[in-house]
Amino acid sequence: MPEDGVTQFKDCVATLDNYFTPKFNVPFERHVFRQMHQLEGETIDQSVCRLRQKCISCEFSNDDEAMRDQIIEKCSDPKLRRKLLEKATNATLNMLLETARVHEAVNVQMKSMGSQDQVNKLTMNHRQEKGKERKDRKFKKERKCYRCDGKGHLGKDRNCPALGKKCNKCGLLGHFSACYKTKTEKKPANGANQISKEPVKEEYYTFALHDSDSSGVVDLCVGGVQLKDVLIDSGATCNIVDRGTWESLKQEGVKCQSSRCDKKLFVYGQTKPTEVVGTFKSEVYCNESGERCVGEFTVVESH
Repeated sequence: MPEDGVTQFKDCVATLDNYFTPKFNVPFERHVFRQMHQLEGETIDQSVCRLRQKCISCEFSNDDEAMRDQIIEKCSDPKLRRKLLEKATNATLNMLLETARVHEAVNVQMKSMGSQDQVNKLTMNHRQEKGKERKDRKFKKERKCYRCDGKGHLGKDRNCPALGKKCNKCGLLGHFSACYKTKTEKKPANGANQISKEPVKEEYYTFALHDSDSSGVVDLCVGGVQLKDVLIDSGATCNIVDRGTWESLKQEGVKCQSSRCDKKLFVYGQTKPTEVVGTFKSEVYCNESGERCVGEFTVVESH
């Protein structure tokens, strides 16, 4: 204070500001300024507003140039940075801001149009799926069941009325007589049935004729007779039972169609065929899976 106690008001305010205003470390404040970048979801105007606030403590000679350079370097969109660099030679801060605002507006419009296209695409896919479901239901209704000759279900459905029923033609279980199918013999040109004089001989290979362990066995119902511990998926080309099992099935009253055959059955690795007694066809029911089918079994001599 002057000794006379007279001072100007501005000098007094300046003295008080110098006393109470915190001192800034300008190099450090400029370092912090150089680290600032556009945040996620932040517009270019919002980013410039934060930079302008920071410029107060940086004491740049030209704040607009400092903010312009920082926007070009630290903007989050690489495509926008390329546009700004193309115009940065003689462009001011306001010119670059106009370019950035147009770029951001176009991005918002493109996202809106893209979401509308996606909604239309999802709508079309939903309609296509509905049409496919209707076609599948129509096909299922028109297709006939091979067990009962009915419509609206397939042969594997458990609500088929023919399951467990006896056919009046073949005597097997699992289908009606209307679905009984026989193989028709081809007739030559003269209209007479031609029967081959020589029996057809077939050769099959098998890996085992008896069960050596307890793995891979199931209980089956063959022609209405329970057959326990049957080895499944042994690798053989046909279903095999020995004569002892066949005799037991006959005593239990198995329902089947038996016939003689000229098959040659070879044990894997052997050159001499195993003696074949004959074959029989019967309905097979698996207790574990609940599946039914008509299978052919080859009867061999017991060893």
